[in-house]
Amino acid sequence: MGLTFFTENGFPRWRESEPRLEVLGMFLTMDVQNSPTLGYDLLDLVERAYTGQEDTTEWDGEGFYVTFSRADGVTMQNNFLADKRGSYSLEEVRDVAQDYWHHIAREAGPKQCAFELKLWEETWGRPHPYRGRLF
Repeated sequence: MGLTFFTENGFPRWRESEPRLEVLGMFLTMDVQNSPTLGYDLLDLVERAYTGQEDTTEWDGEGFYVTFSRADGVTMQNNFLADKRGSYSLEEVRDVAQDYWHHIAREAGPKQCAFELKLWEETWGRPHPYRGRLF
């Protein structure tokens, strides 16, 4: 897919095969980090835009503001560095988000992921759209 994820000294890292993917790698490792809950949030936002449940969904995180849209794709803007912005197709971000989820799940383990999925679903009062497809 162009991004490879790994953990170094307890922190998520990435390598990109194409410079245009740098901002996407930064967003995932800075805002989603190694958090299953934040990974669930990301997958939910992407899926709601991808399936057309909502025209646009938004992520307003610590480091990035991101919009996800089936019509317009995905735009990312770093909240602190004006030159760190990127645009991607929704399909590409969906694929990379799923890959990143698997990285998070390997780090956290299935027990922790299942626990946080239960909390996510209790918090939002609905099943996660990836229930049964995550691990």
